[in-house]
Amino acid sequence: MSFTAKLLFDDKEINILDFSYTFSQESDYNGNPSSKPQFLGLSLIIEATKDADLLEWMTDPFMSKQLKIRLEPRALNGKGRTLNFIDACCVNYVEQFTSDSENPMTINLNITSAGMKEGTAEFSEYWRVTYPNTAPVADSETSDNEPRIVEYYITDTNNKRIEETIVGENILLNIDSRNLIGEKLTINLDNQTVDFKYNGDILVNDTLTDYEIGSNLEKIELEVIKQQN
Repeated sequence: MSFTAKLLFDDKEINILDFSYTFSQESDYNGNPSSKPQFLGLSLIIEATKDADLLEWMTDPFMSKQLKIRLEPRALNGKGRTLNFIDACCVNYVEQFTSDSENPMTINLNITSAGMKEGTAEFSEYWRVTYPNTAPVADSETSDNEPRIVEYYITDTNNKRIEETIVGENILLNIDSRNLIGEKLTINLDNQTVDFKYNGDILVNDTLTDYEIGSNLEKIELEVIKQQN
């Protein structure tokens, strides 16, 4: 499944180009775990920013941040993910410029953190100081003021969720969002077997372009048609 990824911290949002994180634990000769799991760090490549906040973070040995990585699916009906890195410290910072690249200026970060949380899975090191009852932590619940897509899904005209579409029927594309009223979205339905009409026009490449959000729950009626050659 294809995703877009954003790094969120200190009310900032930055596009992530690449990231990985690793957990490990030792095992004995029989393969049984013989130590506690250990978080080996988060590696990020992000688009360069105009300010020096990340460099300031790197150069201050006592500064920690609460980070969130938000993964949003590109495809319809996909489910997003939110990764939280708690009491995170920047231990390596590389800013790179390449003139012939699509992303000429990038920042590479290596980050350690005292805690990591996704959904019900949570990990803590002994040096973690921030918990939900001591300070606001970037947890899986997003801010009430944060613009976001909650999910896309398809229903029939009676609002019953469906997985398959049939040529000749009308369906509803539901967009559940927060704080996006007035914003324009481009949505790819990505169906290889049928095409769709919206207001009498065929959606080119199954894509609804520049649709303006008017409410938190949009219900967009589409007609299912035979795939056009």
